[in-house]
Amino acid sequence: MDNTLKLWGIKTGKCLRTFEGHKSIVFSVCLSTDNRYALSGSRDKTLKLWEIKSGKCIRTFEGHERDVYSVCFSKDNKYALSGSNDNTLKLWQLEWELEENHPVDWDDRALPYLKNFLILHTPYAGVIPEDTEPTEEEINLALTRRGKPNYTKEDFKQLLYTLGCAGYGWLREEGVRKKLKEMAKNW
Repeated sequence: MDNTLKLWGIKTGKCLRTFEGHKSIVFSVCLSTDNRYALSGSRDKTLKLWEIKSGKCIRTFEGHERDVYSVCFSKDNKYALSGSNDNTLKLWQLEWELEENHPVDWDDRALPYLKNFLILHTPYAGVIPEDTEPTEEEINLALTRRGKPNYTKEDFKQLLYTLGCAGYGWLREEGVRKKLKEMAKNW
């Protein structure tokens, strides 16, 4: 209700940054897939694109006639979608000034994507029985991932695609594969 966005540290519970610039209540916020930008929608009929690192508003989008209630980025961060109570959805094309990155084997900023990939490809420790009422232990095991990750070549290609969409398309395939194997070994 104070027309701001706040970035919070989950472990500490501290406010890390306040984003100021909207002229009315902020209704929705979305982070880009690389966590470098935030998009917000407000009662002031605008969307704002924020740089997380600096806290600066780098672009204001105008075009809705009423409150902007929902915003989101496309998976590749090339588009934003906004919904308003003016009964419209608007698709916005985002043009980025990209920094030049020369191919490298690895960049630790991409670690969250590999961790998420390994979690999603680690088997569940149990299965809920279909013919009987599951016990509490069976439910817990069915919700717990345990063991070594198992993924296919196609899964790995999808990981590379995801990294590219998140702004890490300059990472060499061999380097990503090596880092993934290293992480899986100690999983």
